[in-house]
Amino acid sequence: RFDVPAGPDDAAVAAARDALAAAVVGQEGRLRKAVLRIIEQVDAEQWKEIGRAGPGRNIAAGDPTFHRVPIAPEFLGPITRLLERARHEMRREIRQRTEAMAEMCARLEVHLDELNWTRGCLSFDDLVLRLRPLAAGAGGADFDRLAWRLDAGLEHMLLDEFQDTSVGQ
Repeated sequence: RFDVPAGPDDAAVAAARDALAAAVVGQEGRLRKAVLRIIEQVDAEQWKEIGRAGPGRNIAAGDPTFHRVPIAPEFLGPITRLLERARHEMRREIRQRTEAMAEMCARLEVHLDELNWTRGCLSFDDLVLRLRPLAAGAGGADFDRLAWRLDAGLEHMLLDEFQDTSVGQ
């Protein structure tokens, strides 16, 4: 589990949105259109979209310009705060998805273990875990004999990722 750094709260987001709405009054052209679009995205909580285009994308990339014109502080500050909230929301979503995936994998592992047990199948990890106590008690020739006897009963063994073998393997 990982913690998501706190982003601007709802009041800070509302203040940034209102500051943009006030700053855009009397503006014309592309910047006005882009800022109105950001305000729409904030209202719709479309956090991913804020940094994908226009001045939001430029500011997120460290470029405080829009069409090669410096972005005025009355736009730069609020857009930066909204981008901080967007980052927070995206991190929160990633955390939720990661936790859901981890829970799903844990549930799947239980069912897979049960299925393997009923079918008499062992994974490579199962072999290592089940043989470790035997190998610890057997040394020298006894262990070699144990390995030979185990090998004689196998029809197939698939080894993958040989370069990632552990000491137990």
